[in-house]
Amino acid sequence: MNSLIAPSYDVIVVGGGPSGATAARQLAQQNLKVAVFERDTQFPMRVGESLMPRAYDLIQELGLGDRMAKVGHVAKYGASFGFGDDKVMKRISFTDGFDDGGTNAYNVERSSFDEMLLEAAAEAGADVHRGAPVQSIDRLEEGAVEVTVGGQRVAAKFLVDASGANTLVGRHLGIRKSLPAFRKYAYYAQFTGVKRGEGDSAGDVVVVMCDEGWFWLIPIDEERTSVGLVLDQAFAKTSDIAARDMLEWAIPRVPQVQARCADAVRVSPVCVKGDFSYTCKPYAGPGYFLCGDSAIFVDPIFSAGVCLGMMTAQRAAEGIVSILKGEAAPEKVREDYISYFEKSSSIYFRLNEAFYGHSFREFIVHPRSSLKIGRAMITILGGHVFPPPLPFHLRWRLRLFQRLIRYQRYIPIVPHRLSFSLAKGEAAPSMLAR
Repeated sequence: MNSLIAPSYDVIVVGGGPSGATAARQLAQQNLKVAVFERDTQFPMRVGESLMPRAYDLIQELGLGDRMAKVGHVAKYGASFGFGDDKVMKRISFTDGFDDGGTNAYNVERSSFDEMLLEAAAEAGADVHRGAPVQSIDRLEEGAVEVTVGGQRVAAKFLVDASGANTLVGRHLGIRKSLPAFRKYAYYAQFTGVKRGEGDSAGDVVVVMCDEGWFWLIPIDEERTSVGLVLDQAFAKTSDIAARDMLEWAIPRVPQVQARCADAVRVSPVCVKGDFSYTCKPYAGPGYFLCGDSAIFVDPIFSAGVCLGMMTAQRAAEGIVSILKGEAAPEKVREDYISYFEKSSSIYFRLNEAFYGHSFREFIVHPRSSLKIGRAMITILGGHVFPPPLPFHLRWRLRLFQRLIRYQRYIPIVPHRLSFSLAKGEAAPSMLAR
């Protein structure tokens, strides 16, 4: 029989990434006894290096601006989009959106960023355990939670699941559901020598689109750039290219990416993730709250993951505090939390779904300025959807934009253009010879 670690905690947080660290810090600042169990002793290379302006604003609101300034980062003022054979990319600037929030943003190396947040949680009083994976959930009830860590039983009143793709609670309850429409493979690594824009565009996230998926190029410091490729699972599985070689096989076949990577040198292993899209509903239940990627992950295209994770973590912490102080009934807090999560995440879910349609991509490279739809979309892509519901001036423009995408299939509201096929691309002289 496993022994019970004494004393018990108010809250157990599983996962020490941005979601877990944010929740733990907020809870500890309310003088609650919090334990964080993080499975890694050191954070590995992760996707999600591009932070939305709303995430930047949240970092300032949490009083972490000075700490953030010491983390290696690249200032990001916008993003550039184009098809694989475009010679000129379409650039959007966050300053072109509505005045619904800040326009500053960062690209970061995730391991350093995550370390900063977890250290802040520890300094706030959270009991942080590294190299401590949760082995099982043994009890999950209203006001009574027990988990096993290192062969010992740990008790608390609540569990915050910030375990990311491990979806600890989702798997325990059998509520993790894959999303067949978003079955993708992602291949990514870090490179030096990747060509960047000049001036304000130097820190842009660059998105290059093709029929089979899309590339990202994200500057993360003065030298290194994160380069990734997301492919439809069907294409990836039928290809005879080994997963470890897919990224460098694809780069020379896409003129826009090849031009930027002509002098690039890979400085990290290639990471591969497959079939990574899922949901775990409901996002809260008796004894637990799911935050960020432990609840839902669809696609990294619009860089919403870190922002959504930290915002939902903050909301979960506020809800737990209100329950423990007797200010709100648990059922009401969960209902409000689920609504908050669903209304915020559903916006990016729909945009991710639309992104894989050619009509949506035509609008990205040929934006229509009438009715200020472009301004609304820039504001939404900046993460300014919290707290929900979406403000009316953004909501009706988003709905109209979604209708225009459907009409675009039949009527050229913006100019039609040919797509670009990675499979049909001819390889240019590339890094494969290096």
